Amino acid sequence: MEMKNLTCLLASVIVFTPLLAAEAAPAAKGATKKLIRQTPSTDAAAGQAYSARLWNRILSQWNYPDGNNHVTVTAVVTADGNVESMQVASSPKSAEAEASAQAAFDKAKPLDALPTGMSKATVVVVFNSKSDPHGDSSSGGSVRLDPVNSK
Repeated sequence: MEMKNLTCLLASVIVFTPLLAAEAAPAAKGATKKLIRQTPSTDAAAGQAYSARLWNRILSQWNYPDGNNHVTVTAVVTADGNVESMQVASSPKSAEAEASAQAAFDKAKPLDALPTGMSKATVVVVFNSKSDPHGDSSSGGSVRLDPVNSK
């Protein structure tokens, strides 16, 4: 199948999953509520900016094959941007689409250091494309950055 240069017709969705504040229930009737805050190791804007930069780097390297492809690359990344591990999966199963997504991710390396205060994160990159031999195509994707809690 002929590989096509990416023409992004779908909007890219950049998602960052921040830590949330939690409210504790009072210990006894009439006791005042106590607000417990979990301060995020980094702010949401830094995570969104990181995700956007990474998606733009990947997007410029992505050549996708014909067909209806949905590929997910999941990588564990350390604070300095080193990729500890990576998994690639597609639905429907397509070795060609998986190889294309993995090549784009690999060409985007070395990754930037994670946002300040984040020691490790799971980066989930989703690639979606529809293309046929007649030239009709659409594509898009997203990057999600999920902090990994060190214990």
